[in-house]
This record gives sequence, structure tokens and C-alpha cells, in this order.
Amino acid sequence: MHKLLSAVTLFLTSFLVHAAVGDGDAVASAPVEMVDVGVVVLFVILFFGSIAWFFIQIWKNEKNTKQDQ
Repeated sequence: MHKLLSAVTLFLTSFLVHAAVGDGDAVASAPVEMVDVGVVVLFVILFFGSIAWFFIQIWKNEKNTKQDQ
């Protein structure tokens, strides 16, 4: 019974929040800020480069650990 009451309370709370937000189309029609393509390319290069660097460092560390044993 306690779980049912908790579920109903959460449902009603989420319903009230959804009703308070109002019309969803107003949010969808908000203007979108444009981003320079160069910034996106730089972010992608740095993001995937840091991931690759991390895995290379792990691989080199494991390689050195195996040689020490």
C-alpha cells in the first residue's frame, strides 16, 4: 500500500508540473543560436583526441607493467 501511495503521489506531482509548463509548442519554437563550424570541429578533435590519448596511456602503462614483471 505504501508503494502504491508513493507512486500515485509521484504521478500527480509530475502531472501538475507538466500542466504548469503549459504549451510545449512555445518551447519548440524558441530561436536556435547558430554555432561556428570551426568550434564544433575543434571540440570533436579535442574530445576524441583526449579519449585516444587516455587509452594509449593505459596501453603503454600495462605494457610497461608486464615488462617489469
